[in-house]
Amino acid sequence: MRIISILLLFIPLGLATIVHAQGTPDICIRAFEDTNQNGLYDAGEPSLAGVSVFVKQGEAIVGSLTTTPDDDCLLNLAAGDYTVEFESPFNPTTPTSQSVTLDTERVIIDYGAMTTTEAPTADTAASSAPQPLGNQICVVVFEDSNINGLRDENEGLIAGVDVQLTANDVIINTLLTSDNDYSCFAGLTAGAYRVLVPPSPHHQMTTQADFAPTFIGVGTDVKAEFGAQRVEAFTADALLPNLPPKTDNVELDQETRLLLAAFGATVALMLMMGIGAIVIWFLRR
Repeated sequence: MRIISILLLFIPLGLATIVHAQGTPDICIRAFEDTNQNGLYDAGEPSLAGVSVFVKQGEAIVGSLTTTPDDDCLLNLAAGDYTVEFESPFNPTTPTSQSVTLDTERVIIDYGAMTTTEAPTADTAASSAPQPLGNQICVVVFEDSNINGLRDENEGLIAGVDVQLTANDVIINTLLTSDNDYSCFAGLTAGAYRVLVPPSPHHQMTTQADFAPTFIGVGTDVKAEFGAQRVEAFTADALLPNLPPKTDNVELDQETRLLLAAFGATVALMLMMGIGAIVIWFLRR
């Protein structure tokens, strides 16, 4: 034993850091470009540098690194449960948070991602579009043709109706209704609101003209349906009801014409008699 101890003194100290035992509790990261997008590391897939890695035990970060083309490991960790989280500018194909239980063996965690972005299709664009935060109030105004205050199956929508959104009696937003779908006030925080359809010369309401929802938190959508009837605009050539149209020539019946003729003859006769009396008076003088 003494001879072995003496021999160990002559081993260069640097050699002790070159060899790392595979039976120690390490966490190593294999970041790769997932060229076939199958979420698994396949032979020949290139290494991915520039990925930030955080190793947590509970809520505390016990180690971190940024991946390189070489091996990336956190060495000699204590046995226990860990969470490994990844952050990168790439599109991940594997989970960005992975749990691992460390005992006495080295554990390799795979992180795959795509470094190129394909042009989105209509379906993927719709699914990946950011969703509005907060609450939402959606409004329609329907043609209440039977004036029953209810939206029946055959009653369409009226476009271009002005709708106001108020909070604390102050108008905070407005919109115009559509004739094919709901129009929405989106991104509303918690609180009390009032939706109002103000009077207009183009329509007459058949339902209540306002709606007052109150939101406690966020993530709630409500819908309001208002009934109305269209009012046709008044034009210069419109005729008032029961008013006969104006005519240029006035036609009189025969009896009226005879009465007017007799009245005219009587007036003429009296005029002539008056003139005759005046002439006789002058002659007698």
